[in-house]
Amino acid sequence: MDIVSLILLIVGLIIGLILLIVFLYYLLGNVYSGLIKRKKRVEHSYLELCKSAEKLFEFIPSIIQNVDLNEEEIQMLQEIYKGFKIKPIERYSPSELCLMNGNYMYIFNKLLKKFPNDDTLNFIQESRRLMKFSIPLYNSNVKDFNSFKHMLINNFIAKALHLEDAEEFVNPKVHGDTTIIFEIDK
Repeated sequence: MDIVSLILLIVGLIIGLILLIVFLYYLLGNVYSGLIKRKKRVEHSYLELCKSAEKLFEFIPSIIQNVDLNEEEIQMLQEIYKGFKIKPIERYSPSELCLMNGNYMYIFNKLLKKFPNDDTLNFIQESRRLMKFSIPLYNSNVKDFNSFKHMLINNFIAKALHLEDAEEFVNPKVHGDTTIIFEIDK
């Protein structure tokens, strides 16, 4: 092997190594920024979900004050309200928030059936629509983050960054909710 081909080989290896480093830097940077961007979306949509839930829970004293409730209903609503006030709502996990929301909605739906023309309950019913919008948005962001995180190279980087899977907001079924199941026969 002559000196010219040896120099060309070394230059080729150096250029190849530089290109490999640039490619890995680019790849890792994009994966990192993609993970962080999706994690921030999950956090922001969870805060929006918490704001919506907080507005609903803040209506509990109005229900107690303005709706003709029996003692058991008042006590149940007061317990939910006390549980809600233990810590800031954004510090609850999605599963804890789901459980509190499910208990509240169970009682709320019973009251709505018992007092269908009550202005306070009807106003709160309209306010629930905001939360019903926030839940799918949050869950969509969670699914996007989790699926991006589980891609092969992304998973290694996510583990290095100690990023855990985000938890979906799975509303417990409330009496009166309708569920439609679609199945495809094979």
